[in-house]
Amino acid sequence: MLPATLLLCYSLSYHFLSPLPRAAMAVTAIAATVSVIRFGKRFHLAVWGLLLLALPVVASLQFYLGFPMRAVVARLAAPMLQINGFAVVAEGASLNWNGDPILIDAPCSGVKTLWTGFYLTFTLACYYKLNAKRTALACVAAFAAIIIGNTLRAAALFYVESGAANPSLPEWTHEGVGVVVFAATAIAIAWMVRKVNRTEKCQAEK
Repeated sequence: MLPATLLLCYSLSYHFLSPLPRAAMAVTAIAATVSVIRFGKRFHLAVWGLLLLALPVVASLQFYLGFPMRAVVARLAAPMLQINGFAVVAEGASLNWNGDPILIDAPCSGVKTLWTGFYLTFTLACYYKLNAKRTALACVAAFAAIIIGNTLRAAALFYVESGAANPSLPEWTHEGVGVVVFAATAIAIAWMVRKVNRTEKCQAEK
């Protein structure tokens, strides 16, 4: 019933909505169908999340979330650097040190990490067959891990870009820091989803 209702809404809204909202409505109908066939549930949140991520949403996420995420990261990274003795002040999406703004640019906004992190979360939620409540909890934990990871990356790159670190660092240091933080964030997400799954199993056994 739900897939048919969603497909009807999709048909009726075809001439009124832009392509992306229409596509989201269509994949929601597909998610409802897959949920019943594969998981025996009326609606599986992780399946829906994976199908939404399959849409071309990265550009939209960058447009709507890019600057807010960069600003939040700057606000969180500044106190970390101040603890280490640097008089750093967050100004918008940049870190101001001695009057020299060090921009947290769009590639470092963490939007691609956000997409990948949620893809990993939804995939593991399907693998562990988490219910909607546990999947939502895993998503909240993943989002926190992504923000923390991106903040640590911004703080680490401050030393590279500001010249506060050893100037003889190799050229690949910037990319290397990003890879290390990305891998650590992915491991943290996988660990947290596994813990959520174990918690669910323990509660089911009681």
